Amino acid sequence: MLKLTVLYTPPRDVAAFDEHYLSVHMPLARQIPGLVRAETSVCVATPDGSPVPYYRIAELYFSDAEAMNAGLTTDVGRRTGQDAAELVARTGSTVTMVVGMLDPEV
Repeated sequence: MLKLTVLYTPPRDVAAFDEHYLSVHMPLARQIPGLVRAETSVCVATPDGSPVPYYRIAELYFSDAEAMNAGLTTDVGRRTGQDAAELVARTGSTVTMVVGMLDPEV
């Protein structure tokens, strides 16, 4: 299983970010073909009490790299990426994406 983790830095306008993210962006992302599961969370703390570097995290799960690449290159996948770019530009956030392979159950 492959996980695409999307990390958003704190936006200037949290209310505007959340309104669009929850009502437009994530519903669009959940339509990406091949998506197995999607989770999103708000970052609230760090273990050592230092400032939290990210505001939101999305975790998108795909069966493998082929499924992820196929889904992200569809029309809905491209629209989701474009929507994320417009959202961060409009609200002053930035986005970092990393792909990880899940370890087998231990």
